[in-house]
Amino acid sequence: MNHERTNEERRTNGRETERETPPEKREEMAAVTAVLRLLLLFSPLGSVSLGFFEGGGEEAAPFRVVSLWNDEFRSSPGNYAHWLLAHVYPLVVGLSRMATKVEALDFLVSGPDDGLLLWERKYRELLAPWTLRFLIDGGPRDEASMLRSSVPHLSFCTRDYWREAHALAAFVRRRLVSASEEEGNNDKKKIFILLRGTTQGHGGRSGWDVGGLESACVDEKWLEKWLAAGVDIACGSFSRETSLRAVARRLGHATAFIAAHGAGLANAVFLPPGASVFELDAYDHRHHNRFFYAELVRNLPDVSYEKIWLRGRDMPVVHHETLINNCTQRREDGSFIVGNTPQELQDARILPYESPAFIHREHLDDLLSKAAAKSSLGRHGGELQTIQREEDSSINNTK
Repeated sequence: MNHERTNEERRTNGRETERETPPEKREEMAAVTAVLRLLLLFSPLGSVSLGFFEGGGEEAAPFRVVSLWNDEFRSSPGNYAHWLLAHVYPLVVGLSRMATKVEALDFLVSGPDDGLLLWERKYRELLAPWTLRFLIDGGPRDEASMLRSSVPHLSFCTRDYWREAHALAAFVRRRLVSASEEEGNNDKKKIFILLRGTTQGHGGRSGWDVGGLESACVDEKWLEKWLAAGVDIACGSFSRETSLRAVARRLGHATAFIAAHGAGLANAVFLPPGASVFELDAYDHRHHNRFFYAELVRNLPDVSYEKIWLRGRDMPVVHHETLINNCTQRREDGSFIVGNTPQELQDARILPYESPAFIHREHLDDLLSKAAAKSSLGRHGGELQTIQREEDSSINNTK
């Protein structure tokens, strides 16, 4: 098929399309175009300098932030991953491109029930000592001093969206991770296992977790065995009430982070260079895989990633999966998915994540041994395994 077209052909076809498109459809297309322009925020820049974030001086100026809640985020405003990765992430990248220093931010909200207010305390913790105000948006807007801190629907299901994740990690770690906390504690490999079974504050699927993790975490003899081997295993869960500094203390110097798929994996941005992330997922989810945490981690500085597919209690770990279909922002015909209807979610492969998964103790021991070994090898040692897993998983892999 010949894809080359002249400018005149493009203009002509565009006019024909406009004449043939009903007015209500044109309005919908215009809305989609408007939000898609925000993706330009994530064009590759190479290394992003965040030095001026510490602000101050005559160049400092207040800046207004508008949070645009599209259907995806409005459906679960208490979801931690949506806050950190769909609001804080574009905010940090956007502010890193400002020509002036920023030390004051006005968050414009729609009213006292605006979902953004759920995260006011965490915003203040992350952005201190900046001056923050949360204002009811009723006045005129100066577009030149405004940053919209949300992103198009289903952006998480595009790989380009995650290219600047390193900027978020650098910002979070510099503000919240203390180097002094590691002093005197660097003789052990630190592995954190995230438990999700009773966690409500991160949104999503309360009660869904990988079986076998919690029973291991309460087995004192098992934990002592690993500690004697030089591996300090910590287990816990995070909620919206958990302070960011508490998360930083858990993960800021961790050797590895092991977690079932879920919003808590967004905390990978706290990890230090050289760490590893192991995402546990149910084998039955492979045909609607939500791959965005893999892409997040792969864009962090020197952090490796591996997906572990699990079956139910009586089934083994799946090591070589060859058929994976990812969630997607587009339909098969190339059109964008703009809503949250059941059919649109099915088209996007955003389907329930509720299939059972279980990891047996011997498999968990194997995983911990691998995590401890990777910490000695660094990223290169884990990269080969990650690349191999991607090649094994490439058949029918929607990008």
